Amino acid sequence: LFVACLVLLAWPLAIAQGKHIAVLGGMMKSHHLTVVPLIEGLLERGHKVSFIVPATTEAKGYFPKGVGNASMVYLGKDDWSFEKLFSDQDLDTKNQAWHQKVITIARLLWEYRKTLETPIFSMYDELAQWIQLPGVDAFILHMASFGSVSLIENSGVPTVGFLP
Repeated sequence: LFVACLVLLAWPLAIAQGKHIAVLGGMMKSHHLTVVPLIEGLLERGHKVSFIVPATTEAKGYFPKGVGNASMVYLGKDDWSFEKLFSDQDLDTKNQAWHQKVITIARLLWEYRKTLETPIFSMYDELAQWIQLPGVDAFILHMASFGSVSLIENSGVPTVGFLP
């Protein structure tokens, strides 16, 4: 009986195979850095990971050697910079004086949903095509992946979103 129970418990682990997980890390460098430990953990557990990043000079510089053996997927045509994206308004509150933080947070809260749903980045069309490729088992999505959240959530592929 003990052996039978052990076989029943161990069998799923013996036949389990790694999955193909696509990870979107948001838009800013700090967003992408938050998913690196997650990607490394998935790789250690035998999963295939595709790390989707904008194809900008700035974003390509975030991980010049890649992240482990994750497949780096660069999407988009425009070489935009996050600092200049919102008409030179710095929305990264880490770099602002306290009174500017209050104004920025109020602006973000007022327009947050609209901003998240707007496909403002050139990778949108390429991401829509990439999602259609067979073989992705799940998405892990930083919820600050502007314009991509609803696209991924409506793809039919299981999705986990997070906002650290």
